[in-house]
Amino acid sequence: MADAIVRFEREGREGAVPVGSYLDEVMRRFGITVQDECDLANLQHNCFVKVSSGSELLSAFSAAEREHLTDQQRTDGVRLACETQIISVGEVSIMTEEKKVDAKAEEEKSKIVDEFQALPLEKKLAELFRMEAVALGETLSFVVNSPYLVIEKIGDVLAEFGMKMDRESKKARRAEATAAPADVPTDVHDPASPPHDGGHSRTTTHPDA
Repeated sequence: MADAIVRFEREGREGAVPVGSYLDEVMRRFGITVQDECDLANLQHNCFVKVSSGSELLSAFSAAEREHLTDQQRTDGVRLACETQIISVGEVSIMTEEKKVDAKAEEEKSKIVDEFQALPLEKKLAELFRMEAVALGETLSFVVNSPYLVIEKIGDVLAEFGMKMDRESKKARRAEATAAPADVPTDVHDPASPPHDGGHSRTTTHPDA
């Protein structure tokens, strides 16, 4: 089956996908999500994307698109990803909608960061290991389900994890070295005691008068 090249401008991702794919399928393969999922049971669509170039390679506007998109949106190249199919070989550039910042989510994130900073070093290391293990598992799952992305990102995750653990380990060693008492030398010479000669006496001879 012939392939088309799809480029997602906001995310900086691109790759070859089979002709006949719908844009929402392509987005999932590339690990791109919309802020709110479509509710097809209630005929609610949230998968708005804008076709920057290559619109001639896509299917015509569907009945759902004509219902949910204004004339101006259709003129500007806005499409519903779940209704738009790639029908020809070529290159298509897509601009996804900018995700809105959730103030409540940002507040929760700040709270989590503050709680992490308050943890003792040992618990920080344990929590870092747990989070990195979860992130690594999600990354592996993501690559398995997104075969068109660059696989070396796994190496980047592992390298970053290794460097982070190394930095925390060095911090722990420096903290222990600072807290440890200075070594007291065991061989201290007492000025009041006679010099130590290693068990050998020295005989002083005087020349005959």
